[in-house]
Amino acid sequence: MVAILNILPPPKKIQSALTPGATFIKPSLSVSTFLSIAVSITTAAYFIGTAADVRAKTVMPEKTIEEKVKQTAAQKPKQTIITQQANVLAVEKHNSTWFTQGLYTEGNTVYISSGLYGRSVLIKQSKAPVAAQQLQQKKEKQQRYQLNPRYFAEGLTVIGEILYLLTWKENTLLMLNKNTLKPLGKKSYQGEAWGLTHIPNTKHTSAEFIMSDGSDTLSFRDIDTFKINRQLKINNLNFINELEYVNGVIWANRWYDNHLYGINIQTGCIVAKVDLLPMRKKATTINNKNVVNGVSYDKKRKGLWVTGKYWSKRFLIEMPLTLGQKQCY
Repeated sequence: MVAILNILPPPKKIQSALTPGATFIKPSLSVSTFLSIAVSITTAAYFIGTAADVRAKTVMPEKTIEEKVKQTAAQKPKQTIITQQANVLAVEKHNSTWFTQGLYTEGNTVYISSGLYGRSVLIKQSKAPVAAQQLQQKKEKQQRYQLNPRYFAEGLTVIGEILYLLTWKENTLLMLNKNTLKPLGKKSYQGEAWGLTHIPNTKHTSAEFIMSDGSDTLSFRDIDTFKINRQLKINNLNFINELEYVNGVIWANRWYDNHLYGINIQTGCIVAKVDLLPMRKKATTINNKNVVNGVSYDKKRKGLWVTGKYWSKRFLIEMPLTLGQKQCY
């Protein structure tokens, strides 16, 4: 109301602003009546705005999907990259009710994290692979761990006997026994968390976590403290989501993108791009929610498992070709 009154000059200023000889017209409303109307309009606007704000917070979509769609549509990769077609080696059933976030393969055991507040769950699934084109109903051994409703499950990885699971906005890394799925502890971090993988401890590499947060930058984190050791900005790629590290290359999903990207861990350059749209079409009826999400390395079969949100299948694809160490898209 103060703002409304401030923009209304008093009668003297109005009269002096008139051209010479002009006659000042007296307002038909009294000052008290005008103030009453102004207060009513301002109060109504306040409550309408407040109601809209409350609704926006309570009806927020699962992962602000609409917001991210708009952002992604306006920010495509800047350079043209040669796209490879995936060679499917095997297919497995995948639960089409899962809002798939993370995927990790260890022998014939698959770990899957499914997100959403109040519905986030971690699944451990043991199942023999099924050859491509021969997908059949098979019995499987499955364990589940239901997360606290306040957590939104994100990416995961396994090191030794411990499974590490990110949460989206809760600044919490959950640690669980990979065999029993019993909680072991927590670690904290700042900011959003999306995808998680790790570099193993070998002759040539030191163990580190690699985490994405939906931006174009990856964080390399200490295995013991989960604190950031360094960061790597990725050339021409944003909205980086699920991750999997394999022999110097980080394989990554991009939010609302039908491709799998290979990233050089030293330079941040894109060294491969694989089309996953044919698999998406086979696993679901495409809509704006069942996007590509989930990648894991099958060490035994030398391939990558890929899937997505609400997909009915996951696919093992042959390891894609990558550019050399000094090449870059």
